[in-house]
Amino acid sequence: MVPQTDTSLWRNQSLFHKLVSLWIRGGMILIVAVFGIIALWLASQVEVDQETTKWIWITGPLKGTTFTSTEGTGPRDIFLGILAILFIALVATVLAATRKFDFVGNGAPMKGASSWRRVVLVVSILVGYTGVDRFLMKRTVLGLLKLALFAWFFVAVRIYLSGLATNSPLTGGSFIIAAVSFVPVFFWWTVDILFVLTGLAQTRGKVYLR
Repeated sequence: MVPQTDTSLWRNQSLFHKLVSLWIRGGMILIVAVFGIIALWLASQVEVDQETTKWIWITGPLKGTTFTSTEGTGPRDIFLGILAILFIALVATVLAATRKFDFVGNGAPMKGASSWRRVVLVVSILVGYTGVDRFLMKRTVLGLLKLALFAWFFVAVRIYLSGLATNSPLTGGSFIIAAVSFVPVFFWWTVDILFVLTGLAQTRGKVYLR
């Protein structure tokens, strides 16, 4: 049997499978681009208080929040660091997405799926952002990475919410980190749901979940 090319694979896919493929391959790029624009816009809304030598947000959701600049670290530095991390994550995602998505040959519809696959799908939809679905599929390393990513996001949100009451200088930074880290959390969550839904999810040993 002659292997199918990317063109033939694309042509034989349904509209739904084409949309799934586009999201997996380009969704991260779109989300990062949107958040990058927002991040750069927010960074432009910062000025330095000459008397206290602190960075202060002059508008937006962080209005009035200050950052100490004694260590030479300001909001723009935070943005550059986060964007660098996101760039690395983006490159890794693009490299992973270069593999062929043969929904016809390797995929399988939910109709006739096993009870276990249905359970994994429900878990993935409800709490998949924590990595529980990866543990169920015995992909322990990926499950731990997914859990760590969510934990990073969760801690940043907690710091932001607790800092609102005390006007802590960490409030603004934690808001930025939480907002930006939401990108890979949301993306990975949706991709795993789509993998299970289309039959491309793999258990340990790269066995397709049926």
